[in-house]
Amino acid sequence: MDMEEEEQNYPVVLANDVRKFEMGFWDKQKGDWLDEWTQTNQLPQMVKFTIQLGGDENQITRIVALPSVAVQAGWQIPGSTQGGAGSHSTATPHIQLPGSH
Repeated sequence: MDMEEEEQNYPVVLANDVRKFEMGFWDKQKGDWLDEWTQTNQLPQMVKFTIQLGGDENQITRIVALPSVAVQAGWQIPGSTQGGAGSHSTATPHIQLPGSH
């Protein structure tokens, strides 16, 4: 992947001296962690991050749950008159999250 000039001149450093960075994606159908997520219309239920910084033999692993909420079909279609990215609707959608009333 080629870096653009701006990226080369002004890099964003999130952590220094990273020796290891791994991600895993939970596939509920397989009941196992995957090295890559290829399902383009679905998010994994969980993502696992593992990082090891230089000079430290310990590594840190965190698992983050990604709750998903169904998105109305009209929002997924650019230019849709039902509130999609290309429309000019000012209506605020109501999304009810699990556990909220």
